[in-house]
Amino acid sequence: MQIEWKRIDSFKWKKQLKNYVEYRLCPFCLKNPPNEKTILYFDDFQYYSDSDELPKRIDVKVVQCHYCFGIYLNPCYSEVGFNVLSSEAGCSYGASGDRATEQINWMKENDLLQTGNLVLDVGCYDGKFLSQLPNNLQRVGIDIDRIAIEHARNRYRADGIEFLHDKLENFRYEKALDVITMTMVLEHIPRPSDVLKNLKSLSKSTTKLFIEVPILEKGNTNDICGFISVWHTSHFSRNSLKRCIEKSGWKIVKWYEQNEYNGCRLIAIPAIEYETPMNSGDIELLYSYLAHWYTKIGEFEKKLQLYNSAKKIIIWGGGLHTEFIYQLTSFFHINPFREYLIIDNDPIKEGKTWRGINIYTPEILNNHNFDQIPVLISSYGGQSQIYQELINLQHASSDIIKLYESIHIQ
Repeated sequence: MQIEWKRIDSFKWKKQLKNYVEYRLCPFCLKNPPNEKTILYFDDFQYYSDSDELPKRIDVKVVQCHYCFGIYLNPCYSEVGFNVLSSEAGCSYGASGDRATEQINWMKENDLLQTGNLVLDVGCYDGKFLSQLPNNLQRVGIDIDRIAIEHARNRYRADGIEFLHDKLENFRYEKALDVITMTMVLEHIPRPSDVLKNLKSLSKSTTKLFIEVPILEKGNTNDICGFISVWHTSHFSRNSLKRCIEKSGWKIVKWYEQNEYNGCRLIAIPAIEYETPMNSGDIELLYSYLAHWYTKIGEFEKKLQLYNSAKKIIIWGGGLHTEFIYQLTSFFHINPFREYLIIDNDPIKEGKTWRGINIYTPEILNNHNFDQIPVLISSYGGQSQIYQELINLQHASSDIIKLYESIHIQ
């Protein structure tokens, strides 16, 4: 295979489409008009590969509400924008198998999986989580992703699982629901209160709602992508999560947080709508988190500056991790004449480009001589595996750039 080294930003099409985003009310207090301040801004942020037909670049703005101190993306993605920008998420989606197993065991311990229960998984994606639930349940999944739902139907047709493709804010279901699950979904939804109110309208008095979301109190990470992810339209704290749940007509009856994991897990039942008192402590919480995150970015910058003079660099990873390196460090900007190529295991990205740089499969490392050319591992969760693959390919450890001393994933 012939390879071609490219400079950064050699892709000529850089337009943005305005219909990718839309403005909204604060998702936590729903004040109209919203009153907010900007806390993070990424100019011309690129989602995955280049495209002249469906551009992948938008300006990303994260704000904090002056009324309730909630943190959220505004503008957030429209349905069109979400579908285009997430079209190559590929390997970035989905929880690990171990995570699903632990969640299911927790559900059993809390009597959510009694024989015969009708369980609705909201934001089911490809149906994998539902498929791991006991088959003595009635299992239904719903998602806005049509392709994922079609895949789920084809894969689990023989398992008796029902899959629905519809909007979460206003879909209807005629059977009485016993349990509703939303694991790592609510933070992605532009109007979480509308979804929660719709779920309440589909519930009976004994219905139990099981939700898990990441929370800012447990968000101090050494990942350059940070807790305030560009894929999360709402960034929950303990207070804003409680506010969103109770304002939507649910009463929290169980609250659980795991050590060394940013997920907060709760069970709620239908109740009257309740206005949670404001808590300005979320301002201090935000700045404490940002101080931690920017300190880590400074550490990455120090490591990357050691390679300022390199004329060529290989990047292993063509996902959002690489875009965050572009946005937050000098790595791509300090040497405009440097040339790159990208390798990635995800077949969705193969043969495409990111900011003009070609993306290849790792097989090219077997067929070309890359001695003394540094390889930057641009991945958080995959760093250890990629490093071992490079060592197995006889790549010198001194030429492998590892950003992380340790990885914290459960």
